Amino acid sequence: MKMIRKDLLPVLALFLVVTLSAIGFSSTFNGCGNTSSTTSVVNAPDSQASLLGLSISAGTLSPLFSGVTTTYTVDVANGVASMTVTPTAASANAALKVNGAAVASGASSAALPLALGDTAIAIVVTAQNGAEKTYALTVTRHAALSTNAALAGLTVSQGGLTPVFSGATLTYTNSVSYGVDAMTMTPTVAGANATVTVNGAPLASGAASGLFGLPVGGTAIAVKVTAEDLVSVLTYTVTVTRSASSCGDGYVDAAAGEECDNGAGNSDSGSCITTCKLAKCGDGHIHLGVEQCDNGTTADTAACNGATCMLATCGDGIVNAAAGEQCDVGGTSDSSTCNMTIFAGSNRCKAAHCGDGYTNITAGEQCDSSGVDTVMCNGLTCKTTACGDGIVNLAAGEQCDFGVLNGVAGGCCSATCQINASFTRCP
Repeated sequence: MKMIRKDLLPVLALFLVVTLSAIGFSSTFNGCGNTSSTTSVVNAPDSQASLLGLSISAGTLSPLFSGVTTTYTVDVANGVASMTVTPTAASANAALKVNGAAVASGASSAALPLALGDTAIAIVVTAQNGAEKTYALTVTRHAALSTNAALAGLTVSQGGLTPVFSGATLTYTNSVSYGVDAMTMTPTVAGANATVTVNGAPLASGAASGLFGLPVGGTAIAVKVTAEDLVSVLTYTVTVTRSASSCGDGYVDAAAGEECDNGAGNSDSGSCITTCKLAKCGDGHIHLGVEQCDNGTTADTAACNGATCMLATCGDGIVNAAAGEQCDVGGTSDSSTCNMTIFAGSNRCKAAHCGDGYTNITAGEQCDSSGVDTVMCNGLTCKTTACGDGIVNLAAGEQCDFGVLNGVAGGCCSATCQINASFTRCP
């Protein structure tokens, strides 16, 4: 083993001091040539590149801040033209920049201008060892809230608005007939995101409301529009007047005594007359196609059968005393009690009887000489004249007629209905 030369020891010691100093070892020489020493540990550079906190001067971070979450959104009103951010680093050795500008940890950045729409803000955290983490904020500055509380349109399901709709006109009237007892209303807003209510009930723009009941008289309906800014408000009012019931309005009001109502179709010659009563025989109006006459009563006249409102005619089966009829069995054939054939003349629809001048065979007549004997007819019996019938018909030249006793020996009357010469007269 070789020995180190004693004269080189001071040089070697100085080399070791320089070398060891470079790695944190220090030594001190004492006067005796000996050394005393201390050691220190050298730490690695800091790698922490996170934020401990992040606050903003306007709006709210979404989601809530967490050091491990690096992406956020913020909504601000139109009136917010700029904002500041205040980042706090998790490590005191970290450096911070906001949109490229250095910012001390816990201090606010310079005011950052916000354009309408989205503005990106980048917060870069640089650790001592150079590692970086970027936190990204997207700030949305909204357009100014609309103050438009007008309507673009307003329609009603019945009737029509007076005057014609205009967004600048707030008051309207609408008249409907008695038959309209309910209606809907459809408002359309003009302003973006405006809301509307009808009589206090919220309604989507452009949608029809529920039905509003309409009593007789006036009913006010309020359409309230609130602008997007929740401050500007306009109220449109429509007063709907439902008329009282009247004949001719097309609505049958039974409580008012109406039986029908065809509106403009009411006619005294139709099924519903102008008094809103159903046409009927006896109302004094001829219902075309149904009635031939109408006396305004059920009593007969010479021309009209009151019960049927048909023209009085012999043979119609209706005895019309006002027309002079005594009977009417319908048709043109005689009955045993009524003369009906056209040959009866003025005796048609008269009670059949011997002596009426019309031979009613159905009644058993063989002739009818109006109650006067003729050569051919016994006026009293309406039978054909015959010697031996027991009836003396002077017009036929008979002087006597005892029927089966005619021509009996010693009798008064001969077989030819003449008085025998031995008699001056027959008893």
